[in-house]
Amino acid sequence: IELGDGHYWVQYPGLVVDIPLRIIGDEVDPSHVVVELSGDILWKNCGWMEGVTIRRPRIATGIASKSDILRIESGGRLDLFHCIFDNHGSFGNTVSMIGNNSGGRWKKASISGGDKSKSGLLLDDNAFAEFTDCEIRDNAGVGVTCRGAA
Repeated sequence: IELGDGHYWVQYPGLVVDIPLRIIGDEVDPSHVVVELSGDILWKNCGWMEGVTIRRPRIATGIASKSDILRIESGGRLDLFHCIFDNHGSFGNTVSMIGNNSGGRWKKASISGGDKSKSGLLLDDNAFAEFTDCEIRDNAGVGVTCRGAA
């Protein structure tokens, strides 16, 4: 799927990716391709993402999401380049990778906005990840949590 410059909205409950999928945005500036997400993305297969910003809607409803922006589970693998994940205004982890062989290789990614009782990035239950030139910052709680042999 190639996304042109602009805003895209994914309504609650979100999106389940259970087939191989490649999402391409603006590889030079991911702020040009913004996905406003009110639910979460559950990634259960292999895939690639490049040049996309995924964040919470900037609305004044007072209703905040209690889910992660991105959950990679069930052996899912997402490799990505130059993407931004911003969970400010929500009560979940920003990104979680849970389960045997779930994870991916990320380069030039930014993870922010984890809730004070959660993490910017959660790795659990034998998940794996490789990060190169990435930022994990501006989380109200822990930046990274690793548990369960991750």
